[in-house]
Amino acid sequence: MKREACDLLFARRSMRCILWEQRPQANQRHIWISVMITLLCFCLSFIPQKPAQKQSSPYKKYYTSICLEEGDTLWSIAVRYNVHSNKSTEEYVRELRRMNGLSDDTIHAGHYLTVSYYLTSP
Repeated sequence: MKREACDLLFARRSMRCILWEQRPQANQRHIWISVMITLLCFCLSFIPQKPAQKQSSPYKKYYTSICLEEGDTLWSIAVRYNVHSNKSTEEYVRELRRMNGLSDDTIHAGHYLTVSYYLTSP
């Protein structure tokens, strides 16, 4: 009987030792999981968000070719044609340069330039 009580007591102690030894591993696992979740959230924050959908504009974009006159500049043309586009004059000038393959703002009278303009949809 004494032997059984001693074995039972030893078994209890052994279980306590096993549980105590496993406790740090469980804590390390929780820390590891927390670090991984934090790292995942951090990485996900760099994924570009889908831009908010723009409201439908009642204006439609058209293109035309114009003959440049003496005194015309890209900026004066932008002021004349950049109506209802929701672009700044600077953005419109950049678009003019891109559309016409211009490297700078230099244009000459008598040449033709493609421009965009906006009108209400029919």
